[in-house]
Amino acid sequence: MGATISVQPGAVFQHETWVHSSPYQPVPPGAVVGGHDCDGTPIYVGRSFHEGDNLPAKVIPSKGCAYVCWGSKEIQKTHYEVLVGQGYAWVPCYGGAVPPNAVRSGTTRNGEPLYIGRGHHANSLTVGKIHPSHGCLYIPFGGNEVRLDSYEVLIRQAADQWVPTTPYHVPPNAVVGGYDTDRAPIYVARAMHEDYKWVHSSAYAAIPPNAVIGGNDFEGDTIYVGRTFHNGDTLVAQVVPKKQIAFVSWRGEAIPKDHFEVLCGTNLIWR
Repeated sequence: MGATISVQPGAVFQHETWVHSSPYQPVPPGAVVGGHDCDGTPIYVGRSFHEGDNLPAKVIPSKGCAYVCWGSKEIQKTHYEVLVGQGYAWVPCYGGAVPPNAVRSGTTRNGEPLYIGRGHHANSLTVGKIHPSHGCLYIPFGGNEVRLDSYEVLIRQAADQWVPTTPYHVPPNAVVGGYDTDRAPIYVARAMHEDYKWVHSSAYAAIPPNAVIGGNDFEGDTIYVGRTFHNGDTLVAQVVPKKQIAFVSWRGEAIPKDHFEVLCGTNLIWR
């Protein structure tokens, strides 16, 4: 059997995947981390219906429920959906504005779209609803609906679509990377070598087996080799489990990331 490779047919935007859940079920694999509560416990991105609105929800497994905000109140929910998948990022916005690729939870009963955002409040980073016509983000917190004028918006980034194939078959819409000396087309592809692989992880997940160590930070904490999306680019990331975060370098700044992939494998040699 010939070698198996993956050819890139182009960048695509994938639809969101929502998984039904409840307090009696474990958090689904690949759940999107939205932030953290004031006690440091993770908050996941969710959504739930209330009074005809499909509202963004903060899902806090340690508290056994999810929360939405509606009518100036924080409301508990025991049935909800959790967002799962990769390729998400958070971008700063304010005043009800959202970028074109912002993630929607759904609509109000009047048909207005609601978007997923998050903001800092009382030592928490809390998920809530961006209500464009109100010009703000609302978060459920402390029994109330808290208004924030500046916030971050969850966006869906364009993802590369890789298709398994063989050297004797080119899938439709494969990306041409150049031409050989005989003018035969060269296609963009990738292939596994020596059993290395990228494993999806998050700031609150355990480091996967055989994660590749990249070094140590200035405090002596172990850094693992990772990668993640930022502004449409796939960037190398420093994954620091002790700090429950990863960092990428972009335009001279260290950008924190709570969703990423970790390089795993054996027999690595640094030269």
